[in-house]
Amino acid sequence: MMQRLISGQKVALTDVSYRLQIDISSWQWGVIVLKAGHSAILSSDDLGLTRDGNQLMVDFQSLDSSIERIVIFIHTNASDELNTEALSTTLYPGSSDQAQFNILLEQQSRSERALNLLEMYQHKGKWKVSCVCQGFVEGLDRLLGLYKLNRPVSHSLNKPAPQRTKPAVNNGKGSIEMSWDMAEESQHSPQKLYVGSQFNVISDFRIGCFYQLRNGQVGLAHSIEKSESGSFIGVPYIEASRELDKHFEQLKINLQYQHKLHRYLIFAFMVEGYGYWKAHNIKINVQVDGVEPTILTPDSLMVKPVHAVAMLEFDQGNTELTPLNEYFENLPSMDQAYGWGLQWRQTQ
Repeated sequence: MMQRLISGQKVALTDVSYRLQIDISSWQWGVIVLKAGHSAILSSDDLGLTRDGNQLMVDFQSLDSSIERIVIFIHTNASDELNTEALSTTLYPGSSDQAQFNILLEQQSRSERALNLLEMYQHKGKWKVSCVCQGFVEGLDRLLGLYKLNRPVSHSLNKPAPQRTKPAVNNGKGSIEMSWDMAEESQHSPQKLYVGSQFNVISDFRIGCFYQLRNGQVGLAHSIEKSESGSFIGVPYIEASRELDKHFEQLKINLQYQHKLHRYLIFAFMVEGYGYWKAHNIKINVQVDGVEPTILTPDSLMVKPVHAVAMLEFDQGNTELTPLNEYFENLPSMDQAYGWGLQWRQTQ
């Protein structure tokens, strides 16, 4: 059930990501980020923060660890008054369509020309949201002055925002789907691959990727643990999922943020399969705008558990898919082969 917040109210944020939707007419809005030991900055896009029209996506797992507070403010021109009749701000957890929190200002004209609307902040390692709604008659300069900032180049929301509840893929599919058949057990079982501290070994396959964004950030997303599945609405703009009752795995790519993407190294791994790769009749269906639909099939007689499927690269609006068909004993060895530079935990 959606909870309506009132001025001064503070509540805990329990999900790892949130989508903030600001429904306003001719107003403008912005974001201030406060980091420990640093001056406040005006932010448009930062790691874990993504603006999209009248929405702000916040991915707490991807945020710079030094960020302590995120301030959302709105303002209008010096000669205008704020009219709150059309103002509503709603928070959605993750990619859900079910609103969790809502801020609705009183429906009357106000004399303030800028408002500190809400703040997200850390308290004892946990994120919370505070409904501030503090107005400034003097306008934006006064509000920014509290943070020792100057007036930014404004982001106007005069144009109607697209009618959608979450980011959509650009006019087509952005997915890599993997399916397979169950092979008969042979006398040889390949090496078990452990990824994640909570993983329980089963006879199965998983899909995942190494990612590198345009800003240089690298990381790993896969379908073993939900906490490491990535994010569709935020960094890394790719999310792994699986169907428990079917031999089906998927990587879904948010092509709306293609300008932030650099490359994905797509891989599959045999958690504990029976026999070699070819015996499982694996099909990996690549459906991504900008490249021809492609089905890739690992047909090796090897039993190495990691299969490098393909490299998917984005460059100035162009998309390129390069099949790899290489096999490795583990993810760190694949990382070393392609020079990705990930940090790996030492195991005994």
